[in-house]
Amino acid sequence: MFNARITLVALFVTSYAYLSAQTPFCSVGFDQLSPNTLEYFVPGSRFADADNDGDLDFFAFRPKLVDNTSTTPPEIRLFQNNGTSFSLFTTLTTDRFDLADINGDGRLDIVSIDPDIGNSIRLYLNTGTSFTLTPVYTAPTNVTFAGSPEFVDYDNDGDLDISCGVTRRSNGAVFILENDGFLGFTQQEMFAISGSGRNTVTDVKWRDIDNDGDHDCWALFEGADAAGNFRTFPDIYMNQGDGTFNSAAARPPSADRSLLEDFDNNGTVDMIVWGDGFQSDNPGASFRYYRGGASGTNGFVGSISTGDNENIFDIVTFDFDNNGFLDLMVYTSNSQTFARRYTIYRNDGTTFTPDIFGPSTTFSAPYFADFNKDNTADYANAYFFPGYLQMLTKIPLL
Repeated sequence: MFNARITLVALFVTSYAYLSAQTPFCSVGFDQLSPNTLEYFVPGSRFADADNDGDLDFFAFRPKLVDNTSTTPPEIRLFQNNGTSFSLFTTLTTDRFDLADINGDGRLDIVSIDPDIGNSIRLYLNTGTSFTLTPVYTAPTNVTFAGSPEFVDYDNDGDLDISCGVTRRSNGAVFILENDGFLGFTQQEMFAISGSGRNTVTDVKWRDIDNDGDHDCWALFEGADAAGNFRTFPDIYMNQGDGTFNSAAARPPSADRSLLEDFDNNGTVDMIVWGDGFQSDNPGASFRYYRGGASGTNGFVGSISTGDNENIFDIVTFDFDNNGFLDLMVYTSNSQTFARRYTIYRNDGTTFTPDIFGPSTTFSAPYFADFNKDNTADYANAYFFPGYLQMLTKIPLL
């Protein structure tokens, strides 16, 4: 197994120097992923403890790369954390993924979709020293998986099932692979949609939105609006606990992407959405905050602008200031100048306030976690070129 040692460095990344005055970071190392190759990581990577040693490892997702002469398949690269540095543990040729212990052995397993590799859903079972591939479902030729898969016990029987949105020529739907408890799966179809262009369901998430102990389903449904424009509409299906679901009475009107977290710490899942629903490369310069409740959304809190022409590429959450509330890091790209920047929005439990921001010319897809266990948020990111994964650890302010 190839191991790429991450060299410790003392210099701070120049393009991130705008943060150093208020929130110092130092590098705990970097790994050169692919020399002289335009390679990057998109939203979908994860921090998690893969080897049960108490240290957070990094599952880095790199999408399929296509140029004029070749296609490079997608990969998940697991960087193992030994407590002081990261090294490449294994590489899996697969696509978007989720993590959970599906077989109850105490180790994190991987479920992934492979639209370009047999159009299948695959399990990678963690043995402690490697991941063993177990194909669990191959889609028919008229079905393509959309978005990312998710582990969820949707029927509350104690076994993790697998969920994913799909695209079909006739109509989209949410597919469930129902687990019999012995890793035998039966495919179920839920929330099929029909109508003009309504052939894709994506961004499927399962959360207890109404706080009744059952997992409800959030998804984005693509289709045409009343004016004939192609849009993406959120919908929420409330789990009744008896195997049936009812469409929520209230939901955001449109979105391209979403976050579902308890942002105000009241025990109920809230929603942040962004994008105008047109699935464009420039999905709007604001994000919208809704509180969750029994009816789906329980009130619109407000819309927060990221600035003129600052279109949102991604938003990630972390408690940056250790006040107990999840803050936001919003990564934007200017539609006029194409310049990129980060903005940190501090959450006081009521509102999000922009606090630290600055230019970014080399980073993409930010991730935060406390990987050195000092109770402060650490940072992982990737260069666009020449393919570096950068780990930065925050020095606590005195």
